[in-house]
Amino acid sequence: MAVGKDSYRNPVVLSSEENRYLYDKDFNETAFYFDDYKNRGARWIQGEANRGGYWYYYYRYISNCSGAVYPTTIPDLAKKELKMSGLPEILKQKSVFRPRDYFISLRRAPVLEQLVKANLYKLSQEVMNYSEKISCTQQHGALHTRLGISRNALKRLREQDGGLEYLVWLQEENTSAHYLDDDLIFWFMNNNIEPKDLKFIQPKMSFVQIRNYLIRQKGRRKDSISQVLITWRDYLSMAKRIKMDTDDEIVYRTSQLYQRHKEIIQYIEENRLSVTAGELADKYPNINEILSGLDKKYEYGNEIFTVLAPHCIEDILKEGQALHHCIDKKTEYLERINEQETYILFLRKT
Repeated sequence: MAVGKDSYRNPVVLSSEENRYLYDKDFNETAFYFDDYKNRGARWIQGEANRGGYWYYYYRYISNCSGAVYPTTIPDLAKKELKMSGLPEILKQKSVFRPRDYFISLRRAPVLEQLVKANLYKLSQEVMNYSEKISCTQQHGALHTRLGISRNALKRLREQDGGLEYLVWLQEENTSAHYLDDDLIFWFMNNNIEPKDLKFIQPKMSFVQIRNYLIRQKGRRKDSISQVLITWRDYLSMAKRIKMDTDDEIVYRTSQLYQRHKEIIQYIEENRLSVTAGELADKYPNINEILSGLDKKYEYGNEIFTVLAPHCIEDILKEGQALHHCIDKKTEYLERINEQETYILFLRKT
């Protein structure tokens, strides 16, 4: 579009064809662009043109935009070349479209064809925009089977015009074999919670129990439900660090979540060495047993020096902090002790 100083009411529209994309029967793409070929004249050249939208004085050139698709050729193509693509069906919903974007998404997520033909408009649109987010259990077969949901769930998906987020919950329902009503699903969706966010607690509590617990713990707090969930997950993670029984209902379903969360933070701060030692003992299960027998073999003393052996991991951590060296910060020493390749001893003045 060209607009002069005194002609803004009558702009001049300029357009040109710069790119063409040809497809085989499997919708694999071959790109061409129109340009001067080796200074021999303008022609179609295989490959992608290195051009983008840019400004030049009063002009802006934009390539690869959406546009109208020739409607007269679609019915015939729908019977042959495009029969297994779903493109003719989606063109009935869109007057302006970019078929190339559709074919790119179709190659990444072949189930897109069935989604379009099943009139799952919202889900189809989201898959076109985020094809990597759709997960299919099978490459072929009935749509509900490929999506990993039941026939009834597919009916619900269509009735709700559900998108990817709703589909994930229906897949969770199919996996867990417990019916999740739409009110429950939409409550989690409205609070930006996905099934994966609840894996830390879901085996111990049903989804209904989880929702009710989150509501109770929120109470009158200004925190969002998703923030309450983060606090809950953080609390149980720290509880596991200090060897609390996180399978005990009194622990994982504490009635005073925020108070217990605060208490654990304080405990870890006050007992950082012992907490860290416990974690390292889990990672290197042989160390404490190995260290407990070193004193009989290696401890020695005379009037000037004494050689001491650590009795547990915590002794090594205390030594590193007291002398400000790296023994308490580098796990490679502990790995070698665990494999009995190296032992650490402490030298003292008697």
